[in-house]
Amino acid sequence: MKNRIFAALSALVPAFVVLAAAPVAAQQTGSITGVARSVDDGSLVPFVQFRVAGTDRVALSDAEGRFVIASVPAGARTLVVEGVHRADPVSVDVPSGSAVDVAVAVSNALFDMPPIEVQATRSYRQEFGTVGTRIPARLMDVPQSVQVLSRKFIEDQGATQFEDLYRSVSGLVDHPYSEMNLRGFQQREILFNGVRGNPYGSLDGGEDTGFSTSVGRLTNVERVEIVKGPASVLYGSAEPGGVINYVTKKPQESAEFRASLLGGSYAQRGGTMEATGPFTGARRLLYRGAAFFEEKDSFRHNAGFRDLHLAAGLAWLPSARTRVDLELERIDQDLTGHRLRGIPVDPDGTFLTSRDWSTTEPTDFTRMDATVFQASVSHAAEDGLSVDGTFRVLGYDRAENYHEPRGILDDGRSMQREFRDQFRSNDDWSATANLHGRVEVPGAGTHALLGGVEITQQDWLFRYARARQSGRGGPVPDLDLFSPVYNGGVASSYGLGPDDYSEQEVLSRRYGVFVQDQMYFGSRWVLAAGGRYDRYEDEGTVVGESGSADAAAFTGRLGLVFKPSERLSLYTNAANGFSRADFAHQVPSANGPFDPSRSRQVEAGAKADLLGRRLMLMASVFQIHKTNVLRPDPAYGPTGNNYSAAFATGEVRSRGMEVDLAGTLGDRLSIAANYALLDSEILRDDDAPDNVGKPWPNSARHSAGLSSRYAVRGDVGLALGLTYVGEREQPFAGIRAPAFTVVDLAADVRLIGRFDLRVAVNNVFDTSYATASLFAARAGNIPGDPRTLAVTLTTSSLFVGR
Repeated sequence: MKNRIFAALSALVPAFVVLAAAPVAAQQTGSITGVARSVDDGSLVPFVQFRVAGTDRVALSDAEGRFVIASVPAGARTLVVEGVHRADPVSVDVPSGSAVDVAVAVSNALFDMPPIEVQATRSYRQEFGTVGTRIPARLMDVPQSVQVLSRKFIEDQGATQFEDLYRSVSGLVDHPYSEMNLRGFQQREILFNGVRGNPYGSLDGGEDTGFSTSVGRLTNVERVEIVKGPASVLYGSAEPGGVINYVTKKPQESAEFRASLLGGSYAQRGGTMEATGPFTGARRLLYRGAAFFEEKDSFRHNAGFRDLHLAAGLAWLPSARTRVDLELERIDQDLTGHRLRGIPVDPDGTFLTSRDWSTTEPTDFTRMDATVFQASVSHAAEDGLSVDGTFRVLGYDRAENYHEPRGILDDGRSMQREFRDQFRSNDDWSATANLHGRVEVPGAGTHALLGGVEITQQDWLFRYARARQSGRGGPVPDLDLFSPVYNGGVASSYGLGPDDYSEQEVLSRRYGVFVQDQMYFGSRWVLAAGGRYDRYEDEGTVVGESGSADAAAFTGRLGLVFKPSERLSLYTNAANGFSRADFAHQVPSANGPFDPSRSRQVEAGAKADLLGRRLMLMASVFQIHKTNVLRPDPAYGPTGNNYSAAFATGEVRSRGMEVDLAGTLGDRLSIAANYALLDSEILRDDDAPDNVGKPWPNSARHSAGLSSRYAVRGDVGLALGLTYVGEREQPFAGIRAPAFTVVDLAADVRLIGRFDLRVAVNNVFDTSYATASLFAARAGNIPGDPRTLAVTLTTSSLFVGR
C-alpha cells in the first residue's frame, strides 16, 4: 500500500506543474456598479450582499450603500441579493470593457422577511449567521464567539466528513467517533437546521442515546455554524463548550445541475449528482434532488466504508413573504470491520504495534440507516413580525458486531477480546416555533425580540449481548499484537442465544420555552438578554430496572456589544447552561440517580473587519466552570453489567484564549487560520482524588489550524492545510496522546469551461499520530489516517469562470 501511495504522490508533483500551466480561456468581461436603497424610505443601505447569478462574482455594499462587481462575464446577466436582505432579481446587460450602473431596492430580511439561505462565496469571511441568536444576525452584533463555514470553504478544503472541518475552528479538536472536544469539554450536541435530530446519531446526550460510531458526512450540508460557550438558553441541554449547527442544502431559484466523480487511495471511489431549480418561470415552486455514493477500504485491518445518501427537497413560495420547505433524506451506511477501537499505547502514548492493527474480525460491522423528514415554514407579516416553524422526524437504526479489546496478557503481545452484538434504534420527532420582530421604543432603542417553544420526543431501544474473553472463561480467542490471525468469529460461533440478550427501552420528552431581546442603542451599543425554561420527562427500563425521571432547568444569557466604529466590535457575555444525564444513567445499576450538570461562563472578545472588509479577525478570552460532572465507570456499575454506569467526578474548569482569522488577502489568497490556548483542569473528583489538577480528557493546551487557497491564475488554485494539536491526556485511562502536526496539499483547475479537477494529498509527510485517546488504556489511542491521495472531477451547469 505504501508503495502505491508514494507512486501517487510522485505523480502529483508533475500534476501540480501541469495544472499551474493550464491555459486560461480568454473571456470578455465588464462591471456592475450601483447603490442599494431601502424600499421603505429610499435611504442608502450598507452591507447588502450581491451576486451575479450563474457566477461566483459577489460584492458587499459599503457604508454608503454603494457596490462594484468587477470581472463579470459580458452579456445578459441577473443580479440577485442574498443574506439578510431581499430584493427582486435585476436583469442587466453587462457591456464588454465598461460598466453598467443599477439601483436596487432592498428590504431587511432580518425583521421583514423570512430567513434566506446565504450562498457560498470564494471568500472565507462570512457576514451573517443564525446559530448564535436563532434568527439571522450580523456576527459583529452577536456578543458571543460565532463562526460560519460556507459551502465554498468546504469544497476548497475537500472536506467530506465532520471532523475534516475541526482544524478550521479554534479550540475544536477531535474526540473518538461522533464526538468532539470544544473549549475543553466533550461535545455531542449537533443540530441540523437549528433543531435536534442528528441522522448520524441521536437526539439527546448520554452513552446510549447520544453516542454514535457512524461517520458524519458533509454531502448534503450547505454551511456549518458554530456557537461557543453555553448555549442552553437557545437549545436546552448542552455541554458548555458550544453547539454545532449543520444547515442542509435547499432548493434554489436558479436552475443548476451538478455532478462529480471521486477516486483515490485505499480503493476510494464514488460520485454525486444534484439538480435544483424552479418548476415554472414564476419561480413559486422549487425542487432539489441529490444522490451521493462513496466507498473505500481503510488502512486498519478488516475495515471499510460504504455510504449511500439520497436527498430531495421541495420549496413553495406563495408570496414574497412566505416560504414552505419540505425535505427528505435517506442515509445507508455500512462500516465493515467496525466499531474500531484504538491502538494499544504505553502511558506516554506510543503505539505498541503498527497503526493498521485492529481487534476487529472481517465479519464485524456497523450498519446504520436513517430516514429524515423535515417541514419548515416562514412568514413575514406586513407589520414587521415574522414567524417560522420546523417539524423534524427521524428514524434511526444501527446494528453492530465487534470485538472489544479487554487487556494485554503478561506475555506482552496477546490482547484479550470480548465479542459484542448490539442494536440501537431511535424514533425521534421535534417541533419548534419562533416569533420575532423589531420594535421601536422611543428613547429606549430598537428591540429585536424573539420568543419560541420547542417540543421533542425520543423513543429509543438498545438490545445487546456479549461473549466473554478468554481470561474470564469465555470463547473469544486472544489476538496477537504483531502477527494477528483472524478467525471471523460471529454471534453464533460464540454460542450466543436468545437468553443472552438484554434490552433497554426509554421514552424521553422535552419541553422548552425561551425569550430573547437584542437591544440596539444607536449605532454603537447592542445589549442582548435571554432566558429559557426546560422540562424533561423520562420513563423506561434499563438493565431490567423500570422507572421514571423528571428534571427542570432555568438558563440565561446576558451580553453587551460596543462598536467604536462600524468595523470594530467589542463584546462581553455571561451565560449559564446545563447538561441533563439521560435516563440510562439514572438507575441504581448505573450509580444513579444524578442531578443535571451545571455550567457557567464569562467571556470577553473583539471582532474586527480588516482590509476593507475582506478579512475578519475574532479574538476571545473565556472561563467556563462545570459542576456535577459525569464520567464513565470502568467497572460498569455495582453489577458490573451496565455499560451506561457513571460517576460524578465533581468539578471542571476550562479557561483560555482563541483567535480566528478568515477572509482574503489581496485578490488571490483565501485564508482561515486559528489558534487556541486552553487551560483545562479537574478541580474535584470524589471518586479518584489523584485526578485533581489534571486536564479533562482529550483537551489540548495548544491547537492551531490553517486552511488556505491561492489563485495562481483565474482557473487554477493551490490549497494548503495545516493542523497542529498539542499533547492531550486521558486521566481516567492513564494514557496520553502526543502532539502532532499534519500537512495537506491540493490543486484545482477549471478544465474546458465546465469541469473542475481537484487533486489532493492529505498527510503529505505520512505522519503517524493519534487523533484522540479512548476511555480506557485497553482501548488505546485512535490513529490518524496515513498519507492518502484523492482526485475529484466536478461539473456544473452554472460554471461561468471564476
